[in-house]
Amino acid sequence: VHEFAAFLFFGHTLFSNIWAMQIRFNQSK
Repeated sequence: VHEFAAFLFFGHTLFSNIWAMQIRFNQSK
């Protein structure tokens, strides 16, 4: 369960960074 929580936290952080980068890239156009 701890490994799954760590994986979920890492995945959420990575997804948030990519999502923010995509929005920033789209706004700069």
